[in-house]
Amino acid sequence: MLTFTNEHLREKVKSEAPGNEVVAHAVNNIDFLPFPQLEESVKADVKFLKENPLVLEDTTLTGWIYDVTTGKVKSSLHCMILIRNPHFPRG
Repeated sequence: MLTFTNEHLREKVKSEAPGNEVVAHAVNNIDFLPFPQLEESVKADVKFLKENPLVLEDTTLTGWIYDVTTGKVKSSLHCMILIRNPHFPRG
């Protein structure tokens, strides 16, 4: 959601139900989780997984970006990580 903010989406939803206080209250409590910086969002997701103790050792994590305009997928190369999870002993 590179082109939208929470406020923009909330206003859009509320405009579809003008005067409906139930909808307005409900939508005002929703975080649509916009991400204005796609590359940074991918890196943050990979970092989250890298630090998660539930990800098994020797798991390779990669970050990918889908371009909705071109239909192409590109690897975010600096997001590739081989997990050496300290929570799981080797051997």
